[in-house]
Amino acid sequence: MIQVIEDDLVTCQIIAALLKRMRLVFCEAHTGAEAMDQLRTRPIDMIILDMVLPDTFGLQLLERKHNLPYVSDIPVLCCTANADIDTVEAAMGLGAVDFVKKPIVIQAFSERV
Repeated sequence: MIQVIEDDLVTCQIIAALLKRMRLVFCEAHTGAEAMDQLRTRPIDMIILDMVLPDTFGLQLLERKHNLPYVSDIPVLCCTANADIDTVEAAMGLGAVDFVKKPIVIQAFSERV
């Protein structure tokens, strides 16, 4: 199951439509707290993570995930409009495997998922 962590409902709907087209199973979380609850209760295989959420930043969520042994190896695809080099390096150091820049380009997104 793919976990989509995104607070913008339009972006979340776009990602959901793309995942449905790819016939992938997913769940949605709109806050960091909701995402952490799902990580504890659902079998997550991959995470698509927005880097700015209403209650936390993506880097903070990555760090919390990185420190939990039962989910630390789940691959994370960061999806953000703010992909500066410092953020990319910090996220990769905490387990992110790739970045997709917003607005989402369908082909680039599909290739990374």
